[in-house]
This record gives sequence, structure tokens and C-alpha cells, in this order.
Amino acid sequence: MFQKTRRSFFKNIVTGGACLSAYPWLGDFQTLLADLDEEQNEERYWKKIRKQYTLSKKLINLNNAGVNPQPTVVQDAVRYYDKLSNELPSYYMWRVIDREKDLVKEALAELMGCQKVDLAIQRNTTEALETVIFGLPLKRGDEVVLGKYDYPHMVFAWKQRAERDGVVLKWVDLDLPSHDPDYLLNQYKKQITDNTKLVCITHILNWNGQVLPLKEIASYAKSQGAEVLVDAAHTIGQRPLQIEDLDIDYLASSLHKWLGGPFGTGVLYVKKGKRKMLYPAFAGPNPKAIGMHKFEHLGTRSSSHERAILPAVLFCNSIGIQRKMDRLQYLKVYTADRIKEHPKVNILSPTDKINGSAILLLSVDGYDSAQLVSLLEKNWDIHCTIAKIENLDGLRISPNVFTQLSELDTFAEAIHTLA
Repeated sequence: MFQKTRRSFFKNIVTGGACLSAYPWLGDFQTLLADLDEEQNEERYWKKIRKQYTLSKKLINLNNAGVNPQPTVVQDAVRYYDKLSNELPSYYMWRVIDREKDLVKEALAELMGCQKVDLAIQRNTTEALETVIFGLPLKRGDEVVLGKYDYPHMVFAWKQRAERDGVVLKWVDLDLPSHDPDYLLNQYKKQITDNTKLVCITHILNWNGQVLPLKEIASYAKSQGAEVLVDAAHTIGQRPLQIEDLDIDYLASSLHKWLGGPFGTGVLYVKKGKRKMLYPAFAGPNPKAIGMHKFEHLGTRSSSHERAILPAVLFCNSIGIQRKMDRLQYLKVYTADRIKEHPKVNILSPTDKINGSAILLLSVDGYDSAQLVSLLEKNWDIHCTIAKIENLDGLRISPNVFTQLSELDTFAEAIHTLA
């Protein structure tokens, strides 16, 4: 149902009567599509993609998992709608721009494999997750299963809920990295009981890019009578997702990560039939409403950023989500292959497509991770970060579609020099 061509939504906008006065970025986008279509050479293609960004000329960006830069077409859309809003805010923001929210949701729904009525625009994954965490009608003694490697803000929220309401937290421990989906599934199975009301699954761990077997864990949780909440912060825009193929109830993601959407944009999915009993984080006229709009009563919000989600989806679709995933995986493996044979280098991420993602975690014997980050920036102009939790402690890099192979060669040479 949702397997349309990667340009179909763009064509629907144009044939639907859109004009450049309403969508001024469409003209440049049409030109971009035509230019990319003519390119058959793989590396030249990605160099053309690189030209669609305004990247730093000082530093090599290898920390895209934190937040992605926006393609120029997204930046232009944000500036245009900001300028329009400032001409008469209460008119253009609320009567003009805000009316296009359904079009944005339609684009996101196609990308995520669900219906637009299932979605609410949020500011980030944290806001979307905490809407569910604090909105579920859980009572004292109810069990919630979550992972020790889940994102800290999610863990903080659940600990607060446990302290306030007596919810029992069951922790899943993992020996990472893992190339065994059955092992990962069984670790969740061990914590699920007859009293488990909710299972929280982080699809892609931000620490080392480990991909959890989402469909299998969710299926088992549902078979035991539990609901399922998915942290998909690193999924949307990085790899294909078809929500309607999964037996899940809630999903949250940030759109300013791998999708390259405007900063401070995210999305919440709530399955039909689950919305009435989920209280919104910000009160509206009817907390028991069954529509997703009840989760969007935030007060004055950045309408220009929300509307500019649309060109971010279209830019992603112009590449194709499978092609984008393949490229990100290729860049990660390309880097790992150039450093993994050194006896002092330890690869702490899965490098296969099933268990691994765009994120690569590594350590170098004799160096503290923070020291490595500092040395790489000071001596090689490479920007990256650290990841440290439980039994993972290392240097985290995350290339993007605009990353050049020569930049990864520079990183590999730097690691060899340090090691």
C-alpha cells in the first residue's frame, strides 16, 4: 500500500495544483531531481548530493547521529516560511502555514508506512516518548520492561514515573555488540511476565548503532498481552520503516536526525484504539479525544519549521530510503575495514546490515575516548564524539550521505597514527 515510487509524492503535489508562490523550493527541487537522474557514476552521484548541503569547510563532520545538517532546500524553506510569518504572524502562521500540516503528515506517513491520522508533530523524540511515558494510565505494581542501553532521557522519565506512581521497572541487560538477533530477543523475553503492561524497544541504540530485532521483540511482547513503545530516533531517514507491518502501539522519532529535517522537529505515532486512554503532555479541550491533534496543543510553535519537514521528506525520497541506508552502511564498513586489523583498535559496533547501522563505535588501546576526540579535532580537524555506558566505552563516528571517502581515509590515517 505504501510502496510508491520515490517521486510519487512530489508529483502529487505538483499535479494537485501547487505553485511556486506556495512552495518556492519546488523549482530548485525539480532541477535537483533532473540533475541526479542523469548521474550513473556512484561516487559522482554522492558528490552531487554533497553539493546540496552548506557544510563546514573547517571540520570533517563525523557526528551526524547527534543531529543532521539540513539540505539547502530545507534551509531555504525554513527561511521562506519564517519571513512570511513575520509579515503578519497571526495570519500566516495560523491561517496559512498551519493548514498545511496534513500535507506534511501525508508525506511522513508514506515514509513511515502508516496513515496520516496516526501521526502528531512533536519537537523531538524525547517529547514524543514522554507523552507516552507520562500519559499511559499505569498503576502501582504494573511492570514496564526497558533496556539498560535505552536513551538517557527515556530512562530518566521512567525512573520518575516509578518514583511517583510505583511502576515497577524491569531492566534488559545486553552483551554488546551482538550479531545474534535470537540472543537479543531472548534477553527481552526473560524480563516479560504476565504483569508486564508495556515493553519499550529502542530500535537502533545511539551508543554503538546496534539494531535490535524490533519486529520479533514486539511480536513476543504482544503475544504476552503487553503494549509496545518504540524509540525510533535513529530509524526514520536512515532505513526503511513500515509501521503497519509491525505489531506496535506507540513510536517516537526525531526528524532533525537522519531525515535532515528542521531543528526541533519530531513525530509521534499512536495506534488507532490506543489514543483515547493516552493523556496528552499538554492539556487540550478533551484529554480523552481519539484524534492525534490532542497531542499538538503546545501553544505557539515554530510553524515554519514544521512546514519545512516536507522538503526534508522529499529530499530523502529523491535519494530513496533503501539506497540511503545502503550508502550509510557502506561508509561505516569502509571505515571499519581500514582500521579493524590494527592490534590496538577495537570495533564495538556490528558491521553487518542486519545488526548494524550508520554508527561506528571504536576504542584505541592506551587512549581515553575523550582524549581521542580532542586529538582528532586538534590535529586532524575531525569532529566526532564519545559514547560511554555500561560495557561500552569508545569513540563514536557517524558518517552521512555527503561524507566523502577521502574524509574517511583521513580519519583512518589519524587512528593508525594514534594507535
